[in-house]
Amino acid sequence: MSIPRPVHLLTAVAAAALALTTACNSNPQGSPAPTPGLPTATAEPVVVVTPPVIRTETAPEPTVDTTQPADTTEPAEPASPAEPTAPTGPTERPEPATDDLAPTPSSPRPFVAVDGFAPTSPTPDPTGPTGLANPTVPGEPLDFGPNLGRPLTIVGVEVGDELNFRVAPSPDADIVASYPITLTEFDMYALGEAWAAPTGVWWKVNVMGHDAWANQKYLGVRGGSAPIFDEVAAELQILVFESIEQGALAAAETRATVEPASRVVAITEPEITPLGDGGGVGSMWFDVLDIGDHLQKGERLKVEFDVVFDEATPEPNDIAFVVLSGVEMTFIQAM
Repeated sequence: MSIPRPVHLLTAVAAAALALTTACNSNPQGSPAPTPGLPTATAEPVVVVTPPVIRTETAPEPTVDTTQPADTTEPAEPASPAEPTAPTGPTERPEPATDDLAPTPSSPRPFVAVDGFAPTSPTPDPTGPTGLANPTVPGEPLDFGPNLGRPLTIVGVEVGDELNFRVAPSPDADIVASYPITLTEFDMYALGEAWAAPTGVWWKVNVMGHDAWANQKYLGVRGGSAPIFDEVAAELQILVFESIEQGALAAAETRATVEPASRVVAITEPEITPLGDGGGVGSMWFDVLDIGDHLQKGERLKVEFDVVFDEATPEPNDIAFVVLSGVEMTFIQAM
C-alpha cells in the first residue's frame, strides 16, 4: 500500500524538528545564548499575546450593527392636534372682502359697517319717532320745537293745495289727513316732539284729533295783528293797479327779504264784493315767510282794495282798476 504525499511531507518536517532540538540540547558551555525573542525548541506551545486596544477620549462614531437584521418598520408619526371640522368650501386662504371687513367669527358680534354705522335692525329704534308705520326713518330726535299743547296753524301752502299730515316724519310715509290753509281758528296743537330728517325738520302734532307728523316749513304759530298800510304805501309809491292780484303781490313783496330769500305765497284767491254804483271792495291774502328772524317765521298779509268796474264792458264786475286801501299784518311765530 502506498502512503499519500501529504503524509511524507509531515514525516519529513517532524524529523527535521527533532534533529534541531537534539542539536540545541547538546550545545557546549560557552556557546552563544539563543537570540532573545526567538522561540526555543520546547514542547510548550507558542502563545501570541495581542496588545490591548487603547481608546482615546473622542466619542466613538455611532456604528450600525450589521449582525442584526434591518428594522423595516416605519416609526409611528406623532399624534397631531385635533383639527377643526373642515368647511365645505375650498381649502385655500379666502381673499379679503372688498369692504375690508374681518370674516364673521363663530360667535355673534355687532356688525359694523365700512362707513362706521350699524345696519338697520328690524327692531324699532326706541329713540325714533313714535307711532311710525316705518321705524327706519332716517334722522334723529331734535330737542328744539314747540312746546306740548302749543296752538299751530298751516302756513305757506298755495291756494288750491293742501298740507299732508303723515304717520312718520318722511314724505314717503302714509298720509293720515290733508288740510288746506284756513283763515279761521284751526284745531291743531304741538305734541312736543321734533325730528331732524334729510327732508327737513318735522313736528309731531295733533290735527283734528289725529296724531301725525308734518314738515315745520308749513307750520307756525299765529300771533298778534297790526295795520301796516303806511309802511307799504311808502315803499310802493303807487296805489293804483290793474288787478287785485297785481296790487296784492306788489304789497307783499315790500315785506320780503333778499337774504335769506323769502317765500311769497298767495294763500287765497282774490275776493270781490260789489257795492253798487260801479264799484266795490276786494281783498287777497299772502304769506311772506323766511324773513331772516329766528323768532318770527314770517307775516300773513291781508291786502285790501277799492274796486272800480268798467261799465263800458258787457261783462258784469269787469274791473277797470283797483286802489290799495289797506294792509293788515298778522305775525307768524316760528314756534
